Amino acid sequence: MRMYYNGRHTVVEGRRPGAASPKPKKRVKWIGLITLSDQTGAAIELPWETFANQPLNYAEAKCAIFAALDLAKDKFIEAYSAHASQVTFRMESR
Repeated sequence: MRMYYNGRHTVVEGRRPGAASPKPKKRVKWIGLITLSDQTGAAIELPWETFANQPLNYAEAKCAIFAALDLAKDKFIEAYSAHASQVTFRMESR
């Protein structure tokens, strides 16, 4: 299963077709990449993954990546003294 965030919407791939289809509840390992950039071209890419012995389901992984995204925004502000204009992430279950 893959999950993408484009700054406004979270898109999920790899589940049954249909708008009302349930998200998987099985706990798995997730890996991801958070990308932040601004209009001047400054960018930060941060890898993210769940802890080795702590698999997460879809809802827990989504909460965890958004918490990591807030920390990444803080790192970006510290590094470049500016707010990120584009925030994206890509996650994949293993």
